[in-house]
Order: sequence, then C-alpha cells, then structure tokens
Amino acid sequence: MKIETTAYNTIEKALRDYNWYDETIANIEFSLRNPYTEKDDNIGGGKSDHGNSTENGAIAMADMINSDALIKNIRRNKMVINSAFARTDNDTREIINYLYCDIDNLTSTELAIKLSVSVRTIERKRTKFFEMLVNKLWSLDI
Repeated sequence: MKIETTAYNTIEKALRDYNWYDETIANIEFSLRNPYTEKDDNIGGGKSDHGNSTENGAIAMADMINSDALIKNIRRNKMVINSAFARTDNDTREIINYLYCDIDNLTSTELAIKLSVSVRTIERKRTKFFEMLVNKLWSLDI
C-alpha cells in the first residue's frame, strides 16, 4: 500500500504533536472558558442580567467544549495513535517514539545506528505503522 504524501505528512505531524495533545486541549479549553472581552467603561445605563446565568453559562460552556471541532479532532487522533501503539510490537513503538515523539528527532540512519538495525528495518516498521494509522484515521469506525 502506497501512502499519499498528504496522508504521510498528516501522520507525521500528528505523531510529532502527540506528546503535546493534553496540553493543547487544556489551552483550548482555557481559551473557551476565558474569552477575551474588552472592559466596559460605560457607567450605568446598562441592563443587568437577573437570570440564573451562572448555571446556564456552565452548561453552555460544557456544550461548547464538548462540541469544539479542534478538541474532538485532537482527542480522536490521540485515541487512534494510542490504539496503534497498543497493537504494535515494542520495536516499532520504540522506532516511532525515537523518530517522532522524542526531542532529538533522529533520522532513520541515526536511529539504525543507535538500535543496531538496518535502515530498511526502520523504514519497513515505520511504513507498517503508518499504514495502520491511515486505515484508522481515515475510517469512520475506530
């Protein structure tokens, strides 16, 4: 199976962002909960809200966070990657972590030397892992 360049690049980005997913979700949720609002210097003359806005606001906020498309997409990507990691062998997991999740971002050649395996083994295991992700990321069922 030949993976299209766009799909390959999307998977690489998802893997590079993987360690930051929880922090990214927290930042988005914070932004949704605390939107920037300009200070209203209007003294008097405004209408006050005497309704139960705190409860209604909390429910609306929960709905907004649960329906946010970016958060949904990040959570789905994380779930798919976790599922792929769970179904693969330790060697492949180690290779993917070194290539994409590690701070060093080693090349295939550098990693092959580090793990004492061939570059072809690195590329074959990465390709198999990517194929698994392509099948899950672009399917409707997980």
